[in-house]
Amino acid sequence: SSGWDDGRQQAGTRNDWKAERLGPMIPTELRHLWRDIMDAVGTACGIPAALTHQDADGTAQRETYRRFVMTAVQPVADMIAETASEALETEIAFDFSGVWAHDLQGRASAFQRLVAGGMGVAEAVQVAGLMVND
Repeated sequence: SSGWDDGRQQAGTRNDWKAERLGPMIPTELRHLWRDIMDAVGTACGIPAALTHQDADGTAQRETYRRFVMTAVQPVADMIAETASEALETEIAFDFSGVWAHDLQGRASAFQRLVAGGMGVAEAVQVAGLMVND
């Protein structure tokens, strides 16, 4: 009788199914390929790679995000606003300066330096662009 490799040294059915990779253990080469592809697609769309890398430190990500908002998001929003203004015959504008989180660390640092340099708190809040909730 034959079947299911009865004591034979042939590969036969042993190779029909082999657990080479199950689950989330993706080979390193595929992870690097995926990251390279994501970087290329993001760069083509104006998204800096540091925003998508988990190994980038917080300071680099904040600075990258700040630059991204100012150099990519706001200019595109300005073009959309111009087109919308023409189409709707009214003034349309998008302002991302209210997205305070992208530069909060920098403004907090500026505030601290201004106050340490002798400026009043209220004036430093205004100059640094910080908002105080009543």
